[in-house]
Amino acid sequence: MMFSTFCWHIEDSGINSINYNHYGGKKIWYIVPESDKKKFNDFVDEKIGNRDAINKITYMFDPLELIEKGIKVYKAYQQPREYICTLFNAYHCGFSESYNVGEAVNYVTH
Repeated sequence: MMFSTFCWHIEDSGINSINYNHYGGKKIWYIVPESDKKKFNDFVDEKIGNRDAINKITYMFDPLELIEKGIKVYKAYQQPREYICTLFNAYHCGFSESYNVGEAVNYVTH
């Protein structure tokens, strides 16, 4: 759906995820690496006062506000027929620029 969002979250149990954009418009992703997870959690505590609330996947924070707080934020554009992987404990969010069809799965390695 055009402009649909996925709010800041990590995957269940903090595991890896792979997302494939089959066709349609691109997605824009913002990713905070696991190395800045503590800073992100501290930001959430300060901003909304309840870190557990982030687990409900209902909060969007401006990536520029995170960067101002010294939190690393990476931006990625996912075109059709491209994969995006989010790694262990990486916070991420984003939105679709237009209609597209995507698919995601969580995975672990050993």
